[in-house]
Amino acid sequence: MPIVLQDAGRNDPRLPFYAQPRVADGTYVGQPNGGSSGPQISDVSLIGTDESWGPPMDVGLLIPQWDSPLDADGNRIPSPWISHPSNVSDFFIPGSGVSHNIAFSGSGGNTSYRLSLTNTSETGIFPNTDQTRTNINFNGTIQITPKLSGQSSVHYIRTENDNLVGNGYSGNNPLQQMTSWFGRQIDVLKLKTYQNPDGTPIRWNTSYHDNPYWIMHKNTNSRLRDRLIGNMSLSYAISKSLSVTGRVGTDWYNEDRKLIRAMFTNDVPTGWFQDTDYYRNETNADLMLNLNTNMGDALSINA
Repeated sequence: MPIVLQDAGRNDPRLPFYAQPRVADGTYVGQPNGGSSGPQISDVSLIGTDESWGPPMDVGLLIPQWDSPLDADGNRIPSPWISHPSNVSDFFIPGSGVSHNIAFSGSGGNTSYRLSLTNTSETGIFPNTDQTRTNINFNGTIQITPKLSGQSSVHYIRTENDNLVGNGYSGNNPLQQMTSWFGRQIDVLKLKTYQNPDGTPIRWNTSYHDNPYWIMHKNTNSRLRDRLIGNMSLSYAISKSLSVTGRVGTDWYNEDRKLIRAMFTNDVPTGWFQDTDYYRNETNADLMLNLNTNMGDALSINA
């Protein structure tokens, strides 16, 4: 949120314009409203700082900005210096999700089972984010003999993302700039055109921040994860009150992550590509002796 401390600048004619419209070398170039003296304002698309210190908006100033039109010599024409109060919320889009499910179940004789398939497709509230998840679940039981029974459960999950939003205090997280460094003068909707015909990015700031739409469309984080969770057990009734159960379970997943940072990205001007494969498997086995007996009307033991 821009903070304008006009009274603080009454003894310094430059202070009411603060530091935002200063080029990287510290100079001020050009005048608000075409003037020829006083505090100078540069083409703020070339600013070297990103704090929202002014100059004040919505007071009739005309300043060359990153999205100002060009004159015949390619210079920015001063345009209205106005606020865009919803420029952060305008970046987000409505998310959506569609889920389909089918299930089969049955029993007969000494067996029972249930098999289900669920597919969920979602789009995120960040541009160009998505997730598709497929779940397959199976549960089954069998009574092999009067004393021996079995049970099994298998859960398979495939998760696919063409792009996940970056997180943390990182240049690949658009909220890093939008919630900390964005000026209210930026019309985020004009940033939707994020690339010039020659492939270079269109930015509101050339020193620190990429166009948030460039981040979401060019610097992608994709993922493909397969996960399998399963267990099976056998139980044998030694007597009416005593049984033994053997159980084994596993949790396995394999995840492929692909990260792309496009050429001309601020942090990595030459760009890079990373493909990483993650694997994990945990298997556990148990052997349990179960006691279930009653010792009178008021006491029972389960162990």
